[in-house]
Amino acid sequence: MHFAGTFPIQYEKEFHGKPFKDNEIAFVYVYDEEVGIDNLTIQKEELDSVEWFNLDDVYQACQPPRDEKFCVPMGGLEIVRKYIKGEC
Repeated sequence: MHFAGTFPIQYEKEFHGKPFKDNEIAFVYVYDEEVGIDNLTIQKEELDSVEWFNLDDVYQACQPPRDEKFCVPMGGLEIVRKYIKGEC
């Protein structure tokens, strides 16, 4: 894994019908080796499934109006995009 950067997350919103506050510094790491989904062990309490997506497609889907399928913060996507372009 390669460290790509950090970004702040601060927001308040409703999540599953209850107020949710988030105030943290997120650390972004990039793993750039091949990974087969069948080789992953997921924690069933945390995930329903695993899927691969194209980074540009996810970035576009997170622009307003945001596709609710993706809950990734834009700050993290921006850092990964810069890392991939060699800007980090």
